[in-house]
Amino acid sequence: MSTFNTNLTLNWHFTNACNMHCQYCFAPKGNDLTYNEYFDVLKKLDGKFERINFVGGEPTISPFILDLMNEAKRMGFKVSIVTNGFKMVHNPDFAEKLLNIVDSIGISVDSLNEDTNKKIGRCYCHKTLNKDDYISLCKKIKAHNLPLKINTVVSRENINEDFSEFYSIVQPNRIKMFQVLKPTSKTKFNFDNYLISYYEYKTFVEKHSKHGFKIVAEDNSHMIGSYIMLDASGRFENDESGKKSVCLLNDGVTVEDALGEVGINMERYMFRYAS
Repeated sequence: MSTFNTNLTLNWHFTNACNMHCQYCFAPKGNDLTYNEYFDVLKKLDGKFERINFVGGEPTISPFILDLMNEAKRMGFKVSIVTNGFKMVHNPDFAEKLLNIVDSIGISVDSLNEDTNKKIGRCYCHKTLNKDDYISLCKKIKAHNLPLKINTVVSRENINEDFSEFYSIVQPNRIKMFQVLKPTSKTKFNFDNYLISYYEYKTFVEKHSKHGFKIVAEDNSHMIGSYIMLDASGRFENDESGKKSVCLLNDGVTVEDALGEVGINMERYMFRYAS
């Protein structure tokens, strides 16, 4: 990339760890960076992006998340996060600290039904969040005057749910609905049980759109190749080709060099953030 456009958002999957075990999760197993290594990567990113979106895994369970976000803010980045919300609900002090740092926040809500969440694997120590938990958390976010995004993966397990009443109560600024995507790697279970057709997915989106909610719909074709992604080991990743760049921790490696290695579909990327 000869000329770098700094008006970009980086999705930093900075940790693979998670407190849940969603059956359709794409986060790989593996070690994360050390505290100092994270900050060395952050220095390389300085001036290269407008916003860093901290994702995982589950970013809130990292002991480094608040320090990293604080430093990113100090450096001039806009900071956002996508979380399953479990720690924020069960640790109000942590939630307050986080909400005083971020510029916006996304909450992953795949079901409002506790039994369905358990089937999906959205639970921790056999505990999951219920509708009231999500409503309370969203209201707390809105009370901090923060833009709220709700992310939902639409699968066979939640295809018949209706989130309309929930949306009306919490008034998200943005709703993103993803068609569940089958991983390219082998899984230990019958993943096909979660898959839905494009027609089923489209019907689910239309069911909620008719209530006037602004929904960003991402079927399988729109999800792939439309993100700038940095993984937990400090390497850029092309989720379309699977190619990964050299690690940003390597001496002499620049962000431009690393992104040039993996290639970014800027047309898809720009379409995503224009919608």
